[in-house]
Amino acid sequence: MSKVSLNIPFSTNDHARIAYDVINVDKELKNVFRSLAVEDSNLIIHFEGDDYKILRLSVNGLLQNLSLVTKTISLFSL
Repeated sequence: MSKVSLNIPFSTNDHARIAYDVINVDKELKNVFRSLAVEDSNLIIHFEGDDYKILRLSVNGLLQNLSLVTKTISLFSL
Protein backbone atom coordinates (compact mmCIF):
# COMPACT_ATOMS: atom_id res chain seq x y z
CA MET A 1 0.00 0.00 0.00
CA SER A 2 1.35 3.43 -0.99
CA LYS A 3 0.90 6.50 1.19
CA VAL A 4 1.14 10.23 0.56
CA SER A 5 0.79 12.91 3.24
CA LEU A 6 0.45 16.64 2.65
CA ASN A 7 0.66 19.49 5.13
CA ILE A 8 -0.77 22.64 3.54
CA PRO A 9 -0.20 25.81 5.59
CA PHE A 10 -2.75 28.63 5.50
CA SER A 11 -2.50 32.10 6.99
CA THR A 12 -5.35 31.46 9.46
CA ASN A 13 -7.29 28.60 10.96
CA ASP A 14 -10.42 29.96 9.24
CA HIS A 15 -8.76 29.66 5.82
CA ALA A 16 -7.69 26.09 6.56
CA ARG A 17 -11.25 25.30 7.69
CA ILE A 18 -12.70 26.78 4.47
CA ALA A 19 -10.36 24.62 2.38
CA TYR A 20 -11.28 21.58 4.48
CA ASP A 21 -15.01 22.20 3.98
CA VAL A 22 -14.63 22.65 0.22
CA ILE A 23 -12.35 19.64 -0.33
CA ASN A 24 -14.19 17.33 2.06
CA VAL A 25 -17.35 17.16 -0.10
CA ASP A 26 -15.48 15.63 -3.07
CA LYS A 27 -15.58 11.87 -3.36
CA GLU A 28 -12.28 10.12 -3.83
CA LEU A 29 -11.38 7.85 -6.73
CA LYS A 30 -12.04 4.14 -6.36
CA ASN A 31 -9.48 2.26 -4.26
CA VAL A 32 -8.05 5.46 -2.75
CA PHE A 33 -8.59 6.35 0.90
CA ARG A 34 -8.26 10.02 1.89
CA SER A 35 -8.44 11.62 5.32
CA LEU A 36 -8.51 15.33 6.08
CA ALA A 37 -7.87 17.26 9.27
CA VAL A 38 -7.24 20.83 10.34
CA GLU A 39 -4.50 21.46 12.91
CA ASP A 40 -3.99 25.11 13.86
CA SER A 41 -3.77 26.82 10.44
CA ASN A 42 -2.67 23.69 8.55
CA LEU A 43 -4.73 21.39 6.36
CA ILE A 44 -3.43 17.85 6.81
CA ILE A 45 -4.26 15.33 4.08
CA HIS A 46 -3.38 11.64 3.99
CA PHE A 47 -3.87 9.40 0.95
CA GLU A 48 -3.54 5.62 0.77
CA GLY A 49 -3.91 3.40 -2.27
CA ASP A 50 -2.63 0.31 -4.01
CA ASP A 51 -2.17 1.82 -7.49
CA TYR A 52 0.45 4.55 -7.95
CA LYS A 53 -1.26 5.99 -11.00
CA ILE A 54 -4.66 6.35 -9.30
CA LEU A 55 -2.97 7.77 -6.20
CA ARG A 56 -1.14 10.34 -8.33
CA LEU A 57 -4.40 11.33 -10.05
CA SER A 58 -6.06 11.82 -6.67
CA VAL A 59 -3.24 14.00 -5.35
CA ASN A 60 -3.11 16.07 -8.56
CA GLY A 61 -6.88 16.61 -8.49
CA LEU A 62 -6.74 17.72 -4.88
CA LEU A 63 -3.88 20.16 -5.58
CA GLN A 64 -5.83 21.70 -8.47
CA ASN A 65 -8.85 22.16 -6.20
CA LEU A 66 -6.67 23.66 -3.46
CA SER A 67 -5.22 26.10 -5.97
CA LEU A 68 -8.74 27.28 -6.83
CA VAL A 69 -9.68 27.52 -3.14
CA THR A 70 -6.63 29.63 -2.27
CA LYS A 71 -7.23 31.95 -5.25
CA THR A 72 -10.87 32.39 -4.20
CA ILE A 73 -9.89 33.12 -0.59
CA SER A 74 -7.39 35.69 -1.85
CA LEU A 75 -9.87 37.36 -4.20
CA PHE A 76 -12.60 37.66 -1.59
CA SER A 77 -10.17 38.41 1.26
CA LEU A 78 -11.97 35.89 3.46
